Amino acid sequence: MRKILISTILILLLILTGCGETEKAAPETYDLTEDNLQEVTDILEGAGLSNVDTFKEWVTEYLEGIPDDPETSGFSDSDCRMNVMLLTGDQISYDNVKDEYDGTYLMFDLDAIENQEGYEILRDKEKLFWTMFGEMPIPEGGLSEALPSSWKEHGISFDNDKASIISVVLTTYEGDAAFVGHTGVLVDKGDGYLFIEKIAFSEPYKVTELARPEDILDIFSSRPDYFSEDGQNTMVYIDYELLGELDASEEQQSDDEEMTTEDDSMTIQEILELEDPEDLSIEMDSYLFDKCSYGENMDALNEYEKTVFLVEELQDEVNNGGFDQYFINSSGDHWVDAIEACKEIGAVKTADLLEKASKAYGVEIPLDYDLRQDMMSELPEDGDYWDKLDELDSIFYGDTGDYEDRDQLIYDYCMKNRDKFN
Repeated sequence: MRKILISTILILLLILTGCGETEKAAPETYDLTEDNLQEVTDILEGAGLSNVDTFKEWVTEYLEGIPDDPETSGFSDSDCRMNVMLLTGDQISYDNVKDEYDGTYLMFDLDAIENQEGYEILRDKEKLFWTMFGEMPIPEGGLSEALPSSWKEHGISFDNDKASIISVVLTTYEGDAAFVGHTGVLVDKGDGYLFIEKIAFSEPYKVTELARPEDILDIFSSRPDYFSEDGQNTMVYIDYELLGELDASEEQQSDDEEMTTEDDSMTIQEILELEDPEDLSIEMDSYLFDKCSYGENMDALNEYEKTVFLVEELQDEVNNGGFDQYFINSSGDHWVDAIEACKEIGAVKTADLLEKASKAYGVEIPLDYDLRQDMMSELPEDGDYWDKLDELDSIFYGDTGDYEDRDQLIYDYCMKNRDKFN
C-alpha cells in the first residue's frame, strides 16, 4: 500500500510540474525610472559594461527634463544608438572604420553628438558610430548578410561574455542599402536576460526581462516602425549573428486586421463637430493622411483638404525632429506649397519661418526627394545652418514666447470652409 501511495504522489507531481519543466515566462517590459535605475545599473556594471555612471546621468537627466509634451517643446536627448555606443564602445575592437559619413539616417544622432553638451564622450568614437550604425551595402546574398558583412569588412568585434548588442536592420527608403534602425544591449543575468534600450529621441528608456534572447523578436514584431517601406523582412542580430527575422507579411496582415476590426476613426462630419481646436487638428491630421496615403496621392485631396494637410504635415515633422527632418523626409517635396498653405490659413509667422528655414542651407532645396538627399549629403557637417535651424525650431515650438497657435488657425479655417470638406 505504501509503494502504491508513493507512486501515485510521483505521478501527480509529474503531471503538475510537467516533468520538471516550467512554462516559459512571457517577456515583461517596463520603463526605466528612478525607482529601478540603481538595480538596472548594478546589472550593467556587473556585466562589465562601460560608462555606466554616465548612462545613469543620461537617464536621470531624461527623467528630470522630460516636459509634459516633448513633441511640441523642442525637447531632445539621446537615442538608442548613442546609448549602445556609450555602454559598449570601450569594449568594441575593430581593424578599420569609415573616415567620412555621407548618409542621412544618422543626421540627428551626429548633430547631438557634435553639438550638444553632455554627449562629447562619444565624439572620439564618431567614426566607429557611423561605421556600425550607418548605411551599409546589401550583399548579393541579401539583407540578412548586410550587417555580418560590414562587421567582417571592418573587423568589428564586441568583447564581452556577459552582454551582447542587439541590432534591428532595415532597408533604406530607397531600398538600395541597409542601416541599424534600432539597437539595445542584452545582458545575461544567469537566470535570464535583461534587454535595455532607449526607444528614440524624447522617448523613454525601456527594460525587458527575457527568458531567452530570441524572445525579443516578439517585442519587436509589435512595433510598426521596425519594418521597411519596401516590405522586406527586418533582420535582428545578436552581435553579428542573425537572431531572427520580423515577418513583414505578418505585420501587414496585422495592420489589415486592425483596420477592419478596430477601425474607430472619426468621419469628417464628426471631426468638424469637435469644439476643441487641438482635438480637431489631431483628428483632421489622421483623416487627411489616410485619405491621401500619407502624401503619396495628393490628387485624392481637394484644394481645402490639401491646404490643411500641408500645414499638418509641417507640424508633424518639425515637432518631431525640427525643420531639418521636414526637409530630409518626403514632406520636403511639398515645402513650397506648404508656405502658401500656411498663409492661406493665416499662419503667416509659420510661413515666414519655413521660408527662412529653406534659405538656411545656403543652397536651393530641390522638391525632388532623390535630388534633395544628394544635396543634403553634400552639406558640411559643421555648417552654420545648424545654428540657424535650431533658432527657427525654437521659435516654431514657442520657446521664445512668440508662439503661433496653428491648431487654432486650422480650426478656424475648417469652420469657415466646413462645407468644402467631404
